[in-house]
Amino acid sequence: MDHFHHPAVACKMCGSLHTRRIHRTFFEIHLFRVKAIVHCGECHKDYIYK
Repeated sequence: MDHFHHPAVACKMCGSLHTRRIHRTFFEIHLFRVKAIVHCGECHKDYIYK
C-alpha cells in the first residue's frame, strides 16, 4: 500500500514542504471546487489547494 501518492505541496506563504492536506467533505469540494485545504507546519497558515 503506497501512502506517498500525494506529491509534497510547497507552502504558498513560506515555501516550506512541511505541509499536509486537510481533505474537505464532498459537499465543500463540490461547492467551492476545492481539492483540499493545505496546512503548513512551519508558518501554520491554511490555504486552498485547487
